[in-house]
Amino acid sequence: MPDFEAAREHLLMNLRLAEGLDLAAYELRWGSRPTPPKVASLVEQGLLAQKGDVLCATAHGRLVLNAVIAALLN
Repeated sequence: MPDFEAAREHLLMNLRLAEGLDLAAYELRWGSRPTPPKVASLVEQGLLAQKGDVLCATAHGRLVLNAVIAALLN
């Protein structure tokens, strides 16, 4: 499914950037966003940081970014 793969790639690329992923922009483009419980769990584990509506991978989160992406999308 091309849209799923494109949305996954968007998530992956933006979480690699220092600017992070703007959740509102992601939702506007793809029609969905990671659920708050998934985000909260990854923040609690120290893999993501959230400031307002922007998610950023932490240094540890970047090391396991594929697993972070999988957790956000599943």
